[in-house]
Amino acid sequence: MKLLVLGDLHLDEITDPEYGQCLGEAIRAAGQDTQALIVAGDLTENAAEKWPQALRWLGTLYPAEKTVIIPGNYDYYGGNLCILDAQLDLTSRDAGCNFGRCQRLVLNDVRVLMATLFDGHAAIRGPNRAPF
Repeated sequence: MKLLVLGDLHLDEITDPEYGQCLGEAIRAAGQDTQALIVAGDLTENAAEKWPQALRWLGTLYPAEKTVIIPGNYDYYGGNLCILDAQLDLTSRDAGCNFGRCQRLVLNDVRVLMATLFDGHAAIRGPNRAPF
């Protein structure tokens, strides 16, 4: 099994179109024959505003339904921690992606636990959480 795991993309900081095109080609090539793309934090800064465009762009490179987005600290900038996760979950679903905070991804016999620095042990508690 192959997973493509990317982090700290900070797509909203890319100002050089050639660099963006190169990055897109690299993601597309690296994603060949993978079962999932996991974006492990910092897709953008201020996710509530900037994720929709970033997720549309990613969706041109890799199948959205096989993409899991986990927010990082920069994604939370400008947002309210109490309500932002619900917004990002909806934004992810609207783009056809999966919101992965405090979730698990099971592919065959591999289990990936997805959490952010803010989660502590929350990823292992509750009925919808991944048990160890």
